[in-house]
Amino acid sequence: MLSQPNHIDFETLDSVLKGIGCTVRNNGSSHYFYKHPDLSTAITIPKARPVKHCYVIQAIKLFGLKEKYDEIN
Repeated sequence: MLSQPNHIDFETLDSVLKGIGCTVRNNGSSHYFYKHPDLSTAITIPKARPVKHCYVIQAIKLFGLKEKYDEIN
């Protein structure tokens, strides 16, 4: 996901965000709202295949996914 942000499907991104502790809310629309309990900001991601590059990059930056990945490896 970090090296190929152009080819991520919604289910993969959803799984990663939930895996780092994000809560997700959907009001019956095609957009999903992700919030992490440790952050004051959130992100809205439309459910599309594949997810647009800009949403993947925004999630990586907002939730510190690169740093979390580097900690594990």
